[in-house]
Amino acid sequence: MCTVRVTSTSVAGDDVIVTKAGTCTHGLDRFFASLYGKPVPGLAFFTLSLVSVQARRAFPLRVEQVVRSAAEKAASKATAAAKKAKAPCAKRRPGRPKGSKNKPKADGTCTPE
Repeated sequence: MCTVRVTSTSVAGDDVIVTKAGTCTHGLDRFFASLYGKPVPGLAFFTLSLVSVQARRAFPLRVEQVVRSAAEKAASKATAAAKKAKAPCAKRRPGRPKGSKNKPKADGTCTPE
């Protein structure tokens, strides 16, 4: 949320994510929602409002739907595929490995004090 203060009124802009199930809605995509802490399917709107500080009211000036372009979608899919492409570590049994021995710790250097 970004705010610009002008005397007793301020201008504020904020992104809003509305979760939605389905596949046929225009602009439906996966957007990060801070309430859920992860990307969720839904619609995103950006709102620019005039906020009266004294009256504690907001007056929306403009509301626009955020629609991601095909290039943005391809870039996000590429980064997701790169994250998945990492080779998973070999699964090990829990606990200390068989045959491991205690290793002596290196002697620390003493200061003249």
